[in-house]
Amino acid sequence: MENIYLGRQPILGRYGNLYAYEVLYSEHQNAQSYAQNDFRSAMVISTILNKVGTNEMLGQRRAFVKIGEKFLLNDIVFTIPNQFFIFSLLEDVPMSERVVERLQQLRAKGFILALDEITLDANTMQAYKEAWSELSYVKVNMHAPFINTHETKEIIEQIEAKGIVVVGTKIEDEVKHALAQNLGGGLF
Repeated sequence: MENIYLGRQPILGRYGNLYAYEVLYSEHQNAQSYAQNDFRSAMVISTILNKVGTNEMLGQRRAFVKIGEKFLLNDIVFTIPNQFFIFSLLEDVPMSERVVERLQQLRAKGFILALDEITLDANTMQAYKEAWSELSYVKVNMHAPFINTHETKEIIEQIEAKGIVVVGTKIEDEVKHALAQNLGGGLF
């Protein structure tokens, strides 16, 4: 049997408390990157549920799991227990009428939804206008080129005004942590 490797990244609150995890999958111990596809999403979820166990992997926390459009629109998504995972939609998932409808269906069934490392600009705010009410989290890469602009802080304020928690990602030092806190992020 081939080995699989799960990476579990802690997501912390403002005061360093453990809030959740982001869980990533690789078939190689020394994988240099995480190229997302629907197979990886299914493997993360299946491995946690069927091999490792939710209590062992997550304790009482949830796991952010990246998902693409095909995974989102496949009806198998409704068979996944909603109490363990936060589905984090990749930026390339188009906000089509069908996608928004699926987000509404998932939210109605108690699933928690996030956007994964989107670009923060006026175009993005417009592109997701039909989906904002279905989302609980937006993940923002603290190394993205747009991060140090005045517009970014305003957009984060708009997102938070919708009741959505901003999660700063790729925080590797105190400088990026301070930047994320100053921008208004609630989780890191």
